[in-house]
Amino acid sequence: MKNDNGFTLLEAMIALLILSVGIIGAALMQMQAIRGNDNGMARTKANDIGLAVMEELKRLPFDDARACPVGTPTAFSVAGLNSGSNIGGAAVAPAAAGHSFSVANFPAFPSAADFPNFPASYSIVGSSLVDDSGRSYQVFWNANLDAFGTGAAIQPACVINLFVYWQSPLGGLQHLQYTTYKYKNTKIGI
Repeated sequence: MKNDNGFTLLEAMIALLILSVGIIGAALMQMQAIRGNDNGMARTKANDIGLAVMEELKRLPFDDARACPVGTPTAFSVAGLNSGSNIGGAAVAPAAAGHSFSVANFPAFPSAADFPNFPASYSIVGSSLVDDSGRSYQVFWNANLDAFGTGAAIQPACVINLFVYWQSPLGGLQHLQYTTYKYKNTKIGI
């Protein structure tokens, strides 16, 4: 006759093995979720930085060399708008860009009065912005003059292409790109 009063040691060990595999799977899934949240937070902070810098560039006077090249606008050219970025497979080289975020470009940083759109939780370390968690963001931009209209109705404009780069534990080098037009609301030659 067979005794059906309980589990054998072998059955208990198999049950523990199955439970352990399930717990390990749940722990790995939780670790992946934490990394995904960290990546999302880094992208959100990069977006905050990019939008704040772009707002500051738009706030500067049109003739300020940090926002637009000095000169007379001619036919629009995209040449140089991606300088320093890794678009097209090149290595990221902020020094090759027209401008980068630095104390020299924004000497009032982080004064809230002179730099109202920028979050106060970032600091400048070398040529990078560093958030409160220690992650570095490289910010640089290029600008080209453009002109709209013909004859006496030509309106000067400037196109600005801004890049924010940072390292992510999930995806390596990440970036965001912003493009905007800045207009000078006066006619050339009048």
